[in-house]
Amino acid sequence: MSNNIEDEVRSLLANLGTNGEQNAGEPDPNAEQNQVTLHVHHYTDAIVFTVETEEPKDPTTIIDASTTQPAADTIPPTPQPQTKALAYCTFIFSILLILSTLFVQVFFLIHPIIATVTVVPTQKMLKTTSTLLVVTGNATTTELQGRQLHPVTLTQTATTPATGTKHQDAQSAAGYITFYNGEFQAITAPAGTTLTGNDGVQIITDQDAVIPAANPPTFGEVTVLAHATHPGAGGNIGAYDISQACCAASVLAKNTAAFTGGQDEANFTVVTQKDIDTLSKALSTSIARSIKTAIFSQQRPNEEIIQLPCSPNVSPDHQAGDKTANIHIQVTETCTGLAYNLNSFKTKVTELLTSEASKRLGNGCRLVTPVHISAQKTEINAGHATLRFTAQAQFTFHITPQQIQHMKHLIAGKPKMEAIQLLTSQPGISSVSIAGIADLQNIPKDPRYIHISISLPNQ
Repeated sequence: MSNNIEDEVRSLLANLGTNGEQNAGEPDPNAEQNQVTLHVHHYTDAIVFTVETEEPKDPTTIIDASTTQPAADTIPPTPQPQTKALAYCTFIFSILLILSTLFVQVFFLIHPIIATVTVVPTQKMLKTTSTLLVVTGNATTTELQGRQLHPVTLTQTATTPATGTKHQDAQSAAGYITFYNGEFQAITAPAGTTLTGNDGVQIITDQDAVIPAANPPTFGEVTVLAHATHPGAGGNIGAYDISQACCAASVLAKNTAAFTGGQDEANFTVVTQKDIDTLSKALSTSIARSIKTAIFSQQRPNEEIIQLPCSPNVSPDHQAGDKTANIHIQVTETCTGLAYNLNSFKTKVTELLTSEASKRLGNGCRLVTPVHISAQKTEINAGHATLRFTAQAQFTFHITPQQIQHMKHLIAGKPKMEAIQLLTSQPGISSVSIAGIADLQNIPKDPRYIHISISLPNQ
């Protein structure tokens, strides 16, 4: 800029000198002219011009020491018109040049050069998979506050035909025969002794009956196992159906209890385990639909419900293998669940992801996009619910106002390219651009004239 001004000054002086010669005609070679000197001073913040004019020495003013009388033929010098005009023009031009320089300086004081620095911070997509345990008490950093729902109990019953079949062989009834001995000596009734009841059913003893002798007023007494002679339900005689003399005149045989277990050959229907399982499963399915409606009726706005496993109780009136035509089953289930707030869940996920970002990217990072949650799954174990999820979001390095002030002082007065290199080397800075000054200019020394803006890559 200074070189251009100096060239223009020299050009103007040359033009002025040429014009003066043309207007004044041929100058007197013996005439002395005024000497004009233009001084150009370069300063860091201004350019100053000064003009110096030297008056020629008048030879007529020189007095000869050898005489005190003026010479009669001495002629007074006549001023040259073109020399005065050149001096006046030079003086006026210098004043105008000084004024224009002052104007430029005032202009830049009012409108200073401002360097606009655009900083793009480092940005990275972060993705993580984690879990949150839903609890009803105070939640830690890895837990999510939940709400326990009121338990719901429902009961349903149903009857279904038994589907099992079973073949039954004929079987003899069995019981006990007691012998009473009234003689004074022991008497033995051998096994196989046949006795006939009042209804004509024959009973055979299964073991020898050694009847001790009587000891008046007490009879000798012994009891042995016996069974009906013919298989079938007809052998199921009542108590004391047999009451007769046996083996000797003073020996009596009786059945003091009924004979049981006699059965006829038959095929009949029985309950199978499949009958019980099929009917109870159908009842449980029906209960589950009703219970789900009851559980979700407790849902509040912006809540998610987790239904915990139910506690079923199956009560059949017959067990597998029982002889019956129908089976009646009652199923009772008690169920409960947990509820958690979706906003609280998203906030907790954001906290976990931000904490993970600080570990990977360092402190000072900031979330710039909404957190996207995917692959969410609820795991139930021992009555506890765990939420497994995948979350991802975009994070950027956060530049504080203190760091911005530090950057201004760091690059103040530095060349533009050096300033870009200094800022790019700072942690968390991806790229830097500077506008408002040329590539070879320096950044203003005053930080007030350095404007730094933060630009995110997606903006």
